[in-house]
Amino acid sequence: HPSRKRVEPVAIVLITGLIYAFLDPGFGFSANGLMVFVSLAVSVAVVTYSYEGLQALASSRGYRVPAGLKLFPAAIAVAIICVIVSRASGFIPGYLYGFVGGLAFLGAVEPDDRKKGRLVLLAAVCLLLVSLAAWFLAVPLTDAVDAGSSWLKVAQGICVATFVAGLEGLLFG
Repeated sequence: HPSRKRVEPVAIVLITGLIYAFLDPGFGFSANGLMVFVSLAVSVAVVTYSYEGLQALASSRGYRVPAGLKLFPAAIAVAIICVIVSRASGFIPGYLYGFVGGLAFLGAVEPDDRKKGRLVLLAAVCLLLVSLAAWFLAVPLTDAVDAGSSWLKVAQGICVATFVAGLEGLLFG
């Protein structure tokens, strides 16, 4: 069903963002909690599409091998496990795996191992650049947040979460 294809990815990202919000020991249902949730949901989408989505795009356009991003509802279970392990061990800022989907080849033909390796390298470099850009944006945003704008606080939260999730995704992926 066409509407399900649009709603399911958004639902998975939102649910995953909500679960990851519990990595923050002070998370609660408040204005600050909403900012944490939005920051994490957006960063999960950015990290997933920067890595897995780019591989699908590069495969489809560069190698003419149809590919797409397949979202995994199991990412919700992974998020829950990450939160439980992080909170139980006192690991701060917490383990935020970040990916809620993966590359899926859509035809009978897949790229050879060399091309797959290039796709992974391209995506890893892209995610590293996105993570570093998020870090460099977070620094001036942190100073601006002190001035008081809640939207700047959300932007800063997105940048910090993208940096953390991107690096953790690269390290553990």
